[in-house]
Amino acid sequence: MFISTIIFPYAGLKLWAHIASKNVSIWTELPYLAGYIAYLMCLFYFPLKFLFYMKLNSACSFVITCENTRLIMKVHGFIRENIPKGVQRKLDLSQGILVVNPGKTQSWPSVEQFIYYMFCPSFLYRDSYPR
Repeated sequence: MFISTIIFPYAGLKLWAHIASKNVSIWTELPYLAGYIAYLMCLFYFPLKFLFYMKLNSACSFVITCENTRLIMKVHGFIRENIPKGVQRKLDLSQGILVVNPGKTQSWPSVEQFIYYMFCPSFLYRDSYPR
């Protein structure tokens, strides 16, 4: 379950933000929104199918379901906080203000920041946390 959070939400959102677009609206981004909703549905469906198939006891089922809910809340928090950055990045790329360097992504969260957020005790994503 955790590996899927790195593949789709982090890598997918980063890929989405690096595609230049002159117009960003709900209608132009509907395929990406549908993919996100499908991902969330799969993140609930497959663990529940596994629980029923393996006939686990209620304590194990409760732990897996709670962890699954926590992952979904974390993913949604990450996406909610980075959509405005992604929209601005898409618009800047289409206007030629921003040039993408393959090795460096300005103002985009790194994998380390994403993984730290997934393990920190907060549902609100920030680029840096007080330590």
